[in-house]
Amino acid sequence: MKTEKIYLKYNTYEYLKKRCVALLEHCHVDDFPYYVYKVALKFADRIIPYSKLKGKPNGYAKAMAMSKDGFTLQMDDGRWRIYYNDDNNIPRCRFTLMHEVGHIWLGHNQSTEVTESSADFFARYCLVPPAIVHHFHCKNEQEIASHFWISDEAAYYAWEHYISWLNRRVADLSEPDKGLCRLLHIQTDGKKHKEGIM
Repeated sequence: MKTEKIYLKYNTYEYLKKRCVALLEHCHVDDFPYYVYKVALKFADRIIPYSKLKGKPNGYAKAMAMSKDGFTLQMDDGRWRIYYNDDNNIPRCRFTLMHEVGHIWLGHNQSTEVTESSADFFARYCLVPPAIVHHFHCKNEQEIASHFWISDEAAYYAWEHYISWLNRRVADLSEPDKGLCRLLHIQTDGKKHKEGIM
């Protein structure tokens, strides 16, 4: 059974959801899936695949020692660079890029269990928000992986999150859910407008 590294506090999850919606609004995202690379370019000066480091002495080995997936570095001038392992499949690369964007957007300046779990949750919520899973009528984790173009592992967590969201959902949507619906022009007041979320 797959489990997250650690569980965060409820207030932390709610804060991360709000920050996710703020990022998607900032980047004018209005559909899912969206181009994560374009979003990442709004925050990173350069996005460098590990394959570009193979010609440099120990470049690839150093990157793999830092992370098998990806990492973020802030340059002396304050600009950010995101490195990612392009040997991984595209869905996994998309998650890695959004995870690294999360570190930048959330102001993380060190890697801890809390910041890594926060960036994981942030990436998953940005890529596959439960309210949007509901809107697209995904019935299992395979449909989530296919529709949102994420890895099977990320889809597993997204499905678990969606089921939890369904079980806890109240009549009215949370503020982050409403913000996501506004981004996609989904009506939430019971009136028909495109496809209703409920």
